[in-house]
Amino acid sequence: MLKRGQQNALDIQLVANEIMLAKLPKKMSGFSIAHLSDLHIDINHKISIEIANALSQVTADICVITGDFTERRSNHNIDFIDTMKVIRN
Repeated sequence: MLKRGQQNALDIQLVANEIMLAKLPKKMSGFSIAHLSDLHIDINHKISIEIANALSQVTADICVITGDFTERRSNHNIDFIDTMKVIRN
């Protein structure tokens, strides 16, 4: 089961959704958000690179991360800053 989860973690999905809001200010027209959800970066050591590769295809005004960043509640082996540097670049 763990191996399957580790492999699934590398199956990055890019989905584009266009949302129309009638009362959105005109200056916000075309504003784009990259939403990363449930990254679970500790399940596979290659995940940061795969996320960065997927995001290299994306242009967004802002990026937000929601959901679970790690699989385990406490994982001192994950260096959050280094992971974010890989994803950001």
